[in-house]
Amino acid sequence: MSKPMDRRGYLLFGAAAMCAGLTSGFREFEPSGPIGRTRDASGLLSIADLGNRERPYFDDDPVTVSETGDDSMAFDSDGGFTMVSADHDGEGGLSITASETGSSDPVTVVEGASDTGLQGMAMTAATYTVDVAADGDWSLTLAQPRSPAGEIREPPARAVGTGDAIVGPLDTTNGALVSAEHDGDGPFSVTLFLEAGTGVFDPETLFETVGEFEESARTSVAGVAWAAVRTAGSWTLSFDVP
Repeated sequence: MSKPMDRRGYLLFGAAAMCAGLTSGFREFEPSGPIGRTRDASGLLSIADLGNRERPYFDDDPVTVSETGDDSMAFDSDGGFTMVSADHDGEGGLSITASETGSSDPVTVVEGASDTGLQGMAMTAATYTVDVAADGDWSLTLAQPRSPAGEIREPPARAVGTGDAIVGPLDTTNGALVSAEHDGDGPFSVTLFLEAGTGVFDPETLFETVGEFEESARTSVAGVAWAAVRTAGSWTLSFDVP
């Protein structure tokens, strides 16, 4: 089944191949400082916790799509950082690909997800076709945040969590020194995405490793940004003035 989608009806997403694969730990995110209605800059927001805001996920037109089995849909992207949260109830895996209109090279967004997950991705301002392959019921919550000024944090800022998470928004216009700690045996990665952008741009992967880890790196991403953490372990992220 194929459905056209406009920006006010359904919101869809682009993706970076490095973000394929999901874990269920993102809901265990624990902020390290006051968040939500405050303007305190010490605690980054977890995007998974923003669904009940007046502007859910800081997006004027987010959407949750629920279907059963295989499906295909079109989406007009505004460009920039995009969040996707996926839920799947089936015996097999959930697979999602996205391709820009006129392109013969689809990008894998989700591959083999068994139940739930969260990830971030970058996309251009263009029309995309998204194909979903699933053997059961599934739903996608999709959003392209545009953060209000009062919610944007500045370094120093910090977040602590377990499993996949997306945290922000953080103003890195003047740069940032990013420190990461990981307690776990599996893969660990941190990727920084610019919130707004209508052209082709690559997110910056700050860390990508396996096992216990403690390291720092300077980011070249300048602007309002979100950090996507992918891991099954426990982690800490700190953003300091360089």
